[in-house]
Amino acid sequence: MDNAGRVARVADVVYFLDNAGLQHRLVATVWEGTIIFCDSSQAEWLERATAGLPRAPSLFSRDEALSRLLEAEGLSGDLRVREGQSAYSA
Repeated sequence: MDNAGRVARVADVVYFLDNAGLQHRLVATVWEGTIIFCDSSQAEWLERATAGLPRAPSLFSRDEALSRLLEAEGLSGDLRVREGQSAYSA
């Protein structure tokens, strides 16, 4: 996870996705080294990965962040991204 923070500082855009559960969940977007979206219920690993990165004065909403991801990456609007957290099951 140490490399995630380094990459976020130098890449044009970085999307952090939580893959726990059946679908991926967008939890943060970093644009040119600045956090523009961050899930309010972020996991410990995300806090470590984004530690020290500046936050935009006004963060995107989840809908804005998902829309930007779909458009920037040329993904289908049918892409399913989990909106809420789900419990881990054994």
